[in-house]
Amino acid sequence: MYRVGPIFPKPSAYVFYNLNKMNDALNRLPLTINPGMYALAGKSNTNDKVVIILPAENPASGSNSVNLTVSNLPWGAEIVMQNAMS
Repeated sequence: MYRVGPIFPKPSAYVFYNLNKMNDALNRLPLTINPGMYALAGKSNTNDKVVIILPAENPASGSNSVNLTVSNLPWGAEIVMQNAMS
């Protein structure tokens, strides 16, 4: 999972790291998303955590952005993020 000289994570390590965040959000949520885009969402059993995973289109560039609206949350709020950087 790591490269040496200097030590830093391999790209696949980030996939495992972020997918492990879904372990606390086992109840999958339905998504509405633009064609050609992908995402995974889930919530915790206690309805106090929502996790949304979005893959970066070009992770090597470090300049990916996304417009994200999360509505119908269990606690009644709505989250809007414009040009969030990954």
